[in-house]
Amino acid sequence: MESYKHSCPCCGQHMEYTAPYCGKKTLCPTCGHTITFPAIPPGHGAAAPATAPAPGQKPGQKPGQKPAAKAGPAGSGNTKGTGDNLRDFQHWNVVVQCAVPFLIVAALLVGAVFVKKNFGSPATPVPELVVQPEPGAWNRMTALTKADEAVKAEIQEVTVARALLASAQRTQLRLQSGDPMQRKGAADQVDAKQRLLAAAQMRFQAAFANYQRLGGKVDYRSQLPN
Repeated sequence: MESYKHSCPCCGQHMEYTAPYCGKKTLCPTCGHTITFPAIPPGHGAAAPATAPAPGQKPGQKPGQKPAAKAGPAGSGNTKGTGDNLRDFQHWNVVVQCAVPFLIVAALLVGAVFVKKNFGSPATPVPELVVQPEPGAWNRMTALTKADEAVKAEIQEVTVARALLASAQRTQLRLQSGDPMQRKGAADQVDAKQRLLAAAQMRFQAAFANYQRLGGKVDYRSQLPN
């Protein structure tokens, strides 16, 4: 399958993806910034025909158009710095697991060069080391990102269901001395909202269990409404 490359707009990290990931989002493994892969793979769009600029006109400048002002420093409109993105990233453990093999290989290479330079014979070649990335690291990162988003969505569902139940309970309390039919209707609403809340809590438990199975370390149970 043909693969494409895309750079993180925050830190410039190059990542490789295939056609099924076009238009989808993921987290940058270096800085944690949310990345959206292009909906159309590079090289698949129609290029506009190039025209020669008029005398004294810069390339890309329309006739009669004034030269554009120079852009200000990159990132001047960004209200959240790179340090904040790195601090908020919640899956450093997965990044460290992927980086450990590369760090070990780098240390071996440095040690081999040092030994050759100081103690080895010039005629002895340094063995070439082939770096093999950990199989499935990218797939695990993508699955963990989706599981994290699913857990957060279920927290919102539980919050909404609990608010609806509280509203139904207040209505039931207000109608305690009212018409019997109104009291029965209020009680039925409370029962329905309780079932809705129980179903939302079960979905959250399932999503959270899948998140933990994929290596997630954040305890989202503490974020559930009381």
